[in-house]
Amino acid sequence: MAFYRPIVNYALAGKVLLVPIVSVANVAQLTVDLFTITLGLQRVGVFDAKYLVPVVGACEDRGPGITMPLELFGSDNSSIAVIQQRSPVLKSSKQDFTDALLEFIRTSCVSAVIFLGGVDMSNRTDAQML
Repeated sequence: MAFYRPIVNYALAGKVLLVPIVSVANVAQLTVDLFTITLGLQRVGVFDAKYLVPVVGACEDRGPGITMPLELFGSDNSSIAVIQQRSPVLKSSKQDFTDALLEFIRTSCVSAVIFLGGVDMSNRTDAQML
């Protein structure tokens, strides 16, 4: 299977791509969900799940099909597209996943990529908070 499989005809070129990094409290994934709902983005493609911890669920919009671990959402009416990652990358597949994702980004001709992450504040020392 190719790393990315489109569901509908969608041009990613020229869009800003938001990519969440799985982290503490799923802040990045929740942010992507907020963009998806606010901008009315629809699922336009799915990525090969072999690099990720398996997960499957019902679609958010109660439409047909299932939710996969890694999906692309977009709209022709929006300059923003988002990747939603619902499970972490398998430890043994981190480099392969990174290589595949970066190649997808490079060949998609997006105008910019923003990686979103979160940090556990309890890992900071008092000196770092001043």
